[in-house]
Amino acid sequence: MIKKDDEKMKWLALIITFIIVLLSHLDNEITLENMEGIKWLISLK
Repeated sequence: MIKKDDEKMKWLALIITFIIVLLSHLDNEITLENMEGIKWLISLK
C-alpha cells in the first residue's frame, strides 16, 4: 500500500515538474521560484 502511494507521488512529481518546465519554456524563462518548487517536490520522495 505504501509502495503504491510512493509510485503515485513519483508520477505526480514528474508530471508537475514537466508542466512547470513546459510553462517556463513557453514563457522563455525558468524562474528561481519554479526551481525551488521542483527541489521541494524532489525532497518529498
